[in-house]
Amino acid sequence: MVRLAKTEISLILLPPRSRFSRLVRLDKKEISIADVNTGRRKLGAIIGDRVATGINVSINLGSMIGNNTQIGPGALAHGVIAPNSRIF
Repeated sequence: MVRLAKTEISLILLPPRSRFSRLVRLDKKEISIADVNTGRRKLGAIIGDRVATGINVSINLGSMIGNNTQIGPGALAHGVIAPNSRIF
């Protein structure tokens, strides 16, 4: 579990040779989310528990989505999304 801004989120780490491991900053700096340094150069998105997404949803790199969030079809999720939110 990772605790950021009083929110507990399960973090899924991918193997180093995964095709998703190429998500890296070009300037080689560490990634920060909500003014918290993650200590990582590679990071996709942090997605909380019980998050539901519709079809054709786009989630930007470096986004943090809180628990119990619903994201509607075709929506764009970016930045920090608070728990129990609805995005349509």
